[in-house]
Amino acid sequence: MNWLTPLNRSNGIFLALITAVWMMSAGLKDPAFAETWTDLRGTRTIEATLIGKIGNSLVLRNSSGRRAVIPMNSLNADSRIKAEKLLEDLRTDQNTRIGELVARAEGAAAAAPNPLPTPAEPPSYQAPPSNASADEFAAAIDEQIRAGHLRVLFDALPPSFKTKLSQSIEASNESSVIATYDKPNDLMHRAASAIYDKQNWFLSSPRVKAMTPEGQDLMRGPVLSLVGAIKAATNPNEFSSSAVKSLPFEQLIAKMDNAIAPYLAQAVKQLGNTELASYELGTSRGPATIVKVDDGENQWDLSLEQVEGMWVPTGFQQGFDGFVAAAQTASSTADPAQQQMAITMATAMLAPVEGAIAGLENAQTANDYHA
Repeated sequence: MNWLTPLNRSNGIFLALITAVWMMSAGLKDPAFAETWTDLRGTRTIEATLIGKIGNSLVLRNSSGRRAVIPMNSLNADSRIKAEKLLEDLRTDQNTRIGELVARAEGAAAAAPNPLPTPAEPPSYQAPPSNASADEFAAAIDEQIRAGHLRVLFDALPPSFKTKLSQSIEASNESSVIATYDKPNDLMHRAASAIYDKQNWFLSSPRVKAMTPEGQDLMRGPVLSLVGAIKAATNPNEFSSSAVKSLPFEQLIAKMDNAIAPYLAQAVKQLGNTELASYELGTSRGPATIVKVDDGENQWDLSLEQVEGMWVPTGFQQGFDGFVAAAQTASSTADPAQQQMAITMATAMLAPVEGAIAGLENAQTANDYHA
């Protein structure tokens, strides 16, 4: 048979099937230019694309799409060398494509991306300025909250308020009430970890899949970021009761802020709330200063009064003093027996929750996780 004779009908069907399967598995595309193939005598050539090999024969396709099977030993040395090089390239492409498909399949079946996504570092924290105007002070707090830094709410308090609050919380930490902290903190951390560390399975759960596209985006974005923040804030290695007791409250707030700010800042961006509202001074009403706030959709008045160089909501001082006094009284008059009873009751109430969390933690497949 002449080496350029087109395939007969039956061979053509077989070859077309083989070629289609081979090319699909390899994910190949035609090169921009066909190769020139020359016979042993060097007198006959063909312009065609090499698309594969069957046995000791090459599968070629010409510009019109017709295929031919050419025995390797019918080609001259240069064409055979070229064929071996191109076949090696095809095998490399095929192996790469197979590896990509395997990795994609494994990634789809995995509990979470590897490595777990890590949010970018937020802007550096800036404490609110003292003795600033009311509008500047409010804008500074807004900016830090949008950057994920909730510690600004503590630092925005007047100095004496910060001292009273710190002393009250540190006093309660010294009492037996702190013993109730570890159990719920541990469960919160385990629950958040079971979601964040297995986020692929969480996002593929039937309940999430049944949501609207907007709801699924919310889960995939800010909700997952907030879960990451909870996981960081309840890390028992960093925020156990012993760690809480060992640090002054202000240092504890700063440490927790460093842990959760990246996740909160990411959630703010995912919600599209990065633009600061505008703050303008309004008229004064007695000791109160009015700040007009406009976030682009809503406008409202914010009533503030200055205390020790800082601005607090009007009437906040009276409410704050009452809160601190109540907390100090509760801490000093706490009955150890009642506290132990509360711990026992809380542990019993949390038992079902712990069982559900354990099921998520022990899941080995997505089906186990969704059960």
